[in-house]
Amino acid sequence: MINELKAMLVKLEELEKITNHAEADYEAEPENAEYEATFDRAYKNEFAAYMECVKMIQQISGGKIDFQTAKKIISTERVNLFQILDKFTLNSICERCTKLGKTCNGTTCKTWTGCAMREVA
Repeated sequence: MINELKAMLVKLEELEKITNHAEADYEAEPENAEYEATFDRAYKNEFAAYMECVKMIQQISGGKIDFQTAKKIISTERVNLFQILDKFTLNSICERCTKLGKTCNGTTCKTWTGCAMREVA
């Protein structure tokens, strides 16, 4: 789930850039219906991605982080959130291991390149 959240946050940042560009175009030509529609679509996509991130934070926390706090984290603490997520991101060797979550919790150590216990389906 942590890797998913990181990917979702990267997607959100990309959508924010698209929205900002679309907004600048629309502000430059407020009578342009195409620019307005483009901005509306971009903002709608950005907001949907934002809400997905909020829900994922709530899910990862097991409900301990409420909706408002999750929104605040994404809006004001995103840099810190990325740093925290990096500390808890599993090593890529663990991602497809069939033992993950059953007999093994995986490792967050990024320098480890092999695992004697690893099984891949």
